[in-house]
Amino acid sequence: MKNYYEILEVNQNASKEVIEKVYKLLVKKYHPDTQIEEKKNSAEEVLKQINLAYETLSDEKKRREYDEYLNGLKDEQINKLKDENAFLKSQVVTLENKISNMLTIPNTQRSSNFSFQPLQYLKNINYNHSERTTFKPDKTYFKRKFKDLVAIVLTIFIIVFVGFVLWHIPVFHDYCISLYENNSLIRNLINIISNFFVK
Repeated sequence: MKNYYEILEVNQNASKEVIEKVYKLLVKKYHPDTQIEEKKNSAEEVLKQINLAYETLSDEKKRREYDEYLNGLKDEQINKLKDENAFLKSQVVTLENKISNMLTIPNTQRSSNFSFQPLQYLKNINYNHSERTTFKPDKTYFKRKFKDLVAIVLTIFIIVFVGFVLWHIPVFHDYCISLYENNSLIRNLINIISNFFVK
């Protein structure tokens, strides 16, 4: 919800003269007589808010009391944000503690006065490349690769065999010929492939 300064479109430090000048301009702008029929009701509501805001801010005592009220609201919002910030910080600490408990640390890196910080620990891990085992293929590896190769060859053979059988079925053969003759895209593709293999 707008405060009185926002309604009058002035700064909180604006002088009385500035407030009076802006008020007169806003009254002219939102006066119902200057509005079209559809906007008269909404203009009247805006004008009521402008008059109420001017009535408060043009009086020194009322304005001082209103400023104190606004400052109280600001302090309340600041305290609320501080509380929310403190809560979020506590949640982060709790989460870090949970991660610390979940991750395990090698015995060689443990010490009596060890303070575990998960991210720092992960950054400081020393990878010793000389200790890495090199890959040495054994018999099972070659057997597995041979089975994969046999499966690929068999698949290709079955596809070719099925295609050969289907080609000798008259209905399928005629369908393929008509497809080749009527579809220029397929015809061009087959010609490109055949030219590639002929060369």
